[in-house]
Amino acid sequence: MLTSFLLVATFQKIDRRYEEKIPKGVLAMLFRSLLGPALYLLALIFNWVITLWIGEHLIALTGN
Repeated sequence: MLTSFLLVATFQKIDRRYEEKIPKGVLAMLFRSLLGPALYLLALIFNWVITLWIGEHLIALTGN
């Protein structure tokens, strides 16, 4: 978990540095560095739901 927080903080720092150099007319997306962790979380939730759907409750309980 500490590694994840450090990576997200590093990516946010990098994003802040490059946001200053974005030319006018280009959309600057807020919280861009959180897209990776959000994708991971969505994949984790999807896998957990499918595991419950097929009836593997023990695997879902232990964390997939």
